[in-house]
Amino acid sequence: MPASFIHLVLDDLEQKGVSPHECQFIVPSLRTGIQLKRILGQRAKTPLFSPEVITLNEWVASICGKSVPSASDLLLELFMAYQECQEEANQVPFSSFLSWAPSVLSDFDQLDRYCVPAQDLFTQLTDLERVKRWDPSGKTTPLIEQHLAFCALLFPLYQQLNKQLSAAAQGY
Repeated sequence: MPASFIHLVLDDLEQKGVSPHECQFIVPSLRTGIQLKRILGQRAKTPLFSPEVITLNEWVASICGKSVPSASDLLLELFMAYQECQEEANQVPFSSFLSWAPSVLSDFDQLDRYCVPAQDLFTQLTDLERVKRWDPSGKTTPLIEQHLAFCALLFPLYQQLNKQLSAAAQGY
C-alpha cells in the first residue's frame, strides 16, 4: 500500500531534520488536520507539542484580514440584505427565505471563487429566464412574474451582502 501524502510530508521533514512542532501545517479540511495530528502521535517516540494546524479557508481568511462568519450568521446577514433589497410588501417570511437562501449563498460563493463578473451573469440569467418564459400572447402568470422578479433581485442582493460583510470585515 502506498504511503499517504501526510506520511510522505512527515518523512520529508524527518529527512531534513525539521521537527514537526516547528512547522505550521495548512490542510484542506479539519478532518485532514485531525488525521495529521493522529499520525504525528503514532510516530512520536517522545512527548511533543502539537504543531499549528489550520485549514486552507482559515489561512486565506487570515491573509485577507477578514473573518468567516458561521453558516447561521451568514444566513442572517443574507436575510438582512434581502430585507434591504426587497420591498417590504414583497418580502417572504424568514421560514420561506430559509428554503432558498443556502442555495443562493452557495451560488454567490462559487461566483466569487471562479471570479465570474456578477453583474454580467445575473443580467444574462434574468434575460434567459425571460426568454424561457416568453409567451407570444404576452400573458404571464403571477408565479412567472415572481420568478422573474427574484432573478432580477439576485445582483442587488449579492451587492448588498458583500457591502454588509465588507463593513464588518467578514467574508464567505
